[in-house]
Amino acid sequence: MEEKVRKLATATLVSGAMLLAANKPNVAQAADVNVKDNSNEAKATEEQKAQQPQVTKAQAQADVNKAQSERDDAKSQADEAQNNVNNANKQVAEAQSKVDQATKANNEAKELQKQATPEHINDVKANIASQQEAIANQAKVVDKAQVNVNEKTNASTKVQQQLDSAKQVEAKRQAEADQAKKAVDDVKSNLNVTQDKISKAAQDVNNAQNKVVDAQKAIYNKTAKKNELDSRVKNAKKAVDELSKDVDSKETALTSAKQKVATAKSDLNNTQNKVNNLQNKVDSINFITMPKNYWTYNKWGGESGVNKKAAEEGLQINHYKDDKESEKETVAHNADGVIQLTDAQQKELTLWAAGILNNVRVQLGYKPNIIVNPLSLKYTNYIATHSTVPTFDHDDAAITAAGNLVPMLRVQSQSIGVPFYAENMNDVKKGAWAHMLSMIFDDAASGWGHAYQLTGCDSQGWWAEFFGVSLRKDKGLFNLIHLPPKMQILKKENFLFLTTTT
Repeated sequence: MEEKVRKLATATLVSGAMLLAANKPNVAQAADVNVKDNSNEAKATEEQKAQQPQVTKAQAQADVNKAQSERDDAKSQADEAQNNVNNANKQVAEAQSKVDQATKANNEAKELQKQATPEHINDVKANIASQQEAIANQAKVVDKAQVNVNEKTNASTKVQQQLDSAKQVEAKRQAEADQAKKAVDDVKSNLNVTQDKISKAAQDVNNAQNKVVDAQKAIYNKTAKKNELDSRVKNAKKAVDELSKDVDSKETALTSAKQKVATAKSDLNNTQNKVNNLQNKVDSINFITMPKNYWTYNKWGGESGVNKKAAEEGLQINHYKDDKESEKETVAHNADGVIQLTDAQQKELTLWAAGILNNVRVQLGYKPNIIVNPLSLKYTNYIATHSTVPTFDHDDAAITAAGNLVPMLRVQSQSIGVPFYAENMNDVKKGAWAHMLSMIFDDAASGWGHAYQLTGCDSQGWWAEFFGVSLRKDKGLFNLIHLPPKMQILKKENFLFLTTTT
């Protein structure tokens, strides 16, 4: 709406400029702008105008006015001189009339003299003398009047000369005025050529002005409507502002509440993540559940073997749980695909297996006496890296050489299992789990020797059993090493004690 009003206002200004151009004093150059048609008359006017000096109407009129003023001044002076001459002539005429009357009286006196008697002559002489005296007086008056006439004539002559000079000046001014008038007439002639166009332009201006008026009326009407709408909008805005304040207040409270909710959600997510991590750890905790009546006993109350039925139950109820974190930890292989555990991975596997076996011992009523320390790991790792027998069997030479690492070592035992393939530590733990489960619940072919060893039945008289787990570097055989507590341990803090839960 604002843009439309601006355009209409611009149209009004243009129309006003056109009206001003139509009404201002016209000059020859201004007329040239409108004479641009193809008529011969217009072209002739252009050529004449190019040859004539460009004199404006105002300039020409000023020259005429100046010449007229000078002519009026000269005429005024001439009229004054003429009045003086007329007055002088009037005085001369009056004096001449008196002279004529005196002359007539003198003639009449002379006539009477001829007819006069001596008596009358004296009267006549007296009369004549009187008349002559009157004539003489009148002659003096005439002479004086003549002098005055001569003076007036001389003044009249001077005035006439001035009048002639003024007439010459007037003639010159008149010529200039005529020339100026001619220029004005030429200008008027030129202006008349474009008068029709000016009239048409004026009519166009009037039409445009009428349209502007109509547009202004429309603008006025629309402005009135706009003002009414603005008033409504203002009232609505006021209402909206009041609502906005209420909304802002509620929005602030809502934002605060949302922030609290977000914080609570974040705390909940963090807590849930912790719970999930703990749950994952709980879910990934593997322990072997020992069935009831696992052992069979002799008449003296000692363990004589494993209950076959309980062993079968143990195989059915125990299943490995994958460890998500261990799945992220890959393991290396040699050229033959044999697993190559690092020292850290061997330690991790040993601690994990020791925890499961200590839990088994607790369930069976034994002490959780398995201990892992650096020396037991070193001993176990030595056997894994130095065993060379090509068959699935114990390497006595490697076991004996490893024993030299432990002073005063007299007893050691080794449980071995078949190789397996693994991509990560979860796979390694799953393989170790399968071996331990087999040795505890499916070891009848070996006379349950591995079961006696892993469950701690053989080491119950020991205060501790040092333990290690490793994989042979060349074959991948699974090794479980059990060492009695008489091995030389220099510092108690080197022990890695494992606690278990039932």
